[in-house]
Amino acid sequence: MQKGVIVVLLGGILLGGALYMAPRWPSEDNARLEEEINRETSATTLDEKVAEATRIISEGSRPPMEAIGLLREVVEEDPNHLMANYRLGEFSVMSGQYEKGIERFEKVLEIDPLNSGAIRYLAISFNETGATDKAIAVIENYLQENPNSPVLDEITQLKAYILENPGGAE
Repeated sequence: MQKGVIVVLLGGILLGGALYMAPRWPSEDNARLEEEINRETSATTLDEKVAEATRIISEGSRPPMEAIGLLREVVEEDPNHLMANYRLGEFSVMSGQYEKGIERFEKVLEIDPLNSGAIRYLAISFNETGATDKAIAVIENYLQENPNSPVLDEITQLKAYILENPGGAE
């Protein structure tokens, strides 16, 4: 009987030790889960920075460069962050920095080739820099690739506008 008690006692100690150490044992599943949690947390933080930058610009509550700085931080951490690139492009166009807008919207279209907003801004930016042929090519390519687009009329109207106002002439 003493032998059985000792075996049970040792088994209990080993089981307790195993349970105590279990969370500390690295496993592929735990590592993957931790990585996913970190990625989601990072994405949330990046999205929050983009939202804050957008608020700053729309409300005019703080200097615009503070918003641009937040967006640059996001793109530095995640160069393929769609909304950060989009907002940087949008703000570039708003401030008349069309060359920078072109770079940003080309990046957005690398990430999301069907982004109609980026198509519009890219075409406008090309036209404003005098590259009307590129503006029209961007629009025509979009129209060919997306004949059932819900913004087909708007894109077609933009094409007509650019053809009537080449090179940004008003």
